[in-house]
Amino acid sequence: MLTATEVPVVYGYGPLVDLSIRLENECRMKEFKNLFAKTWDKGYILQHPDRDWRFRGKPVSDPLLRAHLRGQYWVGVPANWRVQFAVVDFDRPTEHVIQTTIERLKLSKGQYLLMTSPSWWDKRSCHLYIPVEYKGKPPTCNLSLAAIGAVIDPRLELYPQPKKCFRLPFGRKQFIIGEDGFPQGWLDWKAALDELLGLDPLPLETLPFSPELPFPDPTPDYSSCLLYTSPSPRDGLLSRMPSSA
Repeated sequence: MLTATEVPVVYGYGPLVDLSIRLENECRMKEFKNLFAKTWDKGYILQHPDRDWRFRGKPVSDPLLRAHLRGQYWVGVPANWRVQFAVVDFDRPTEHVIQTTIERLKLSKGQYLLMTSPSWWDKRSCHLYIPVEYKGKPPTCNLSLAAIGAVIDPRLELYPQPKKCFRLPFGRKQFIIGEDGFPQGWLDWKAALDELLGLDPLPLETLPFSPELPFPDPTPDYSSCLLYTSPSPRDGLLSRMPSSA
């Protein structure tokens, strides 16, 4: 099978150009899945616009992720065993709360991105994405939670978590917030992913916490798994995982 780099360069349109585009899209989809939903074959949560979250006891598939990225519906999963990003969830935040969090973590420009939550337009809810590493390697989910949780306001929600599903990025109404404070809705998910991957990671060992190793394998227990939603039944509270698929 040809890789994206082995496809001949052709100027104009034709089968080879279509193949090159398709291979590139497949590579980017694999990259997205490995970052945010690599290990989840035991189920996920799904929400259509104006409906409640529902649990689906099926593996996360590429068509499912494509539908999320097209804005057809939202998909949420628990954390991977090792994570490359930490996310602070701000619900109805003030500018002071966001800035204080950035200062407590001693984040510099180029180490974080703010991204709109679907409820941004009503409540200015947003997510702070932070690339993380521990001694040069991706940390475990629990290590990331412990290190950042020791620094930020304990009232803030921190993701990803092993037993709480969290909405994947770059879906419907999920845009990077520019330096001017406005969502960059013109960026497609691949361009937004490039911006996220271009950030410098936060070394967790520089934060004032004491890791208690080893951290247990965060295998989710779906009988008690919590959903990430938001302050309304459709977008915000933490509620019990629906028992039916």
